[in-house]
Amino acid sequence: MRPSLQLLAATLALALAPTARAVGVPTITGHLTDPGHELSDHDKSALEDELTHLAEDSHVDVAGWLSDVPPAQAAALGRAFWDRWNIGRDWDGGVFFMFPASGPVQLVQDPRKPELSPPELARLVAVDDPRVGMHARLERLIAMTRALVVPKHRGQARPWGQADPKRGVGYALASAALALAAVALSVRRASSSKPAGPHPS
Repeated sequence: MRPSLQLLAATLALALAPTARAVGVPTITGHLTDPGHELSDHDKSALEDELTHLAEDSHVDVAGWLSDVPPAQAAALGRAFWDRWNIGRDWDGGVFFMFPASGPVQLVQDPRKPELSPPELARLVAVDDPRVGMHARLERLIAMTRALVVPKHRGQARPWGQADPKRGVGYALASAALALAAVALSVRRASSSKPAGPHPS
């Protein structure tokens, strides 16, 4: 089913459900769409930064919608807005946190190339606790997502010392020393290869 038809079907199902509340179509506002302003501006900005760094480190697009959708309709609308907002389209993969009005988070991903396996999805859902504040819930989910996806997409091991800031200084100094040595060697070779001038008479 095309994304537009999928969104229409999900919206109609929501509208026709006898216990459903009216749900507006939100405008995407960064990694986290929060039309009800459940997060403070400061908390949302900090979480946006975390998700940006996560995408840079893993090439996986992680986003969320803090909705007022009834739990029974959350999966259908989450899938529809995954397509509408093109989550993960320009990345290696994607994970979408769909927060209904109550209950645990529901996770959406591309069924054609799921980023997380069923056991990994279970681990991610297990860290969510609807009894705590939304900021704390997102912090836990982002941390677990990072633990699950970054190792999969790490292209190669970091050079020794880069993971530790103190050792990173030593790594940087060693790299600089090697670069200077290479320049000095190049200058010496260039000087030795010059043809000798005319011998004075």
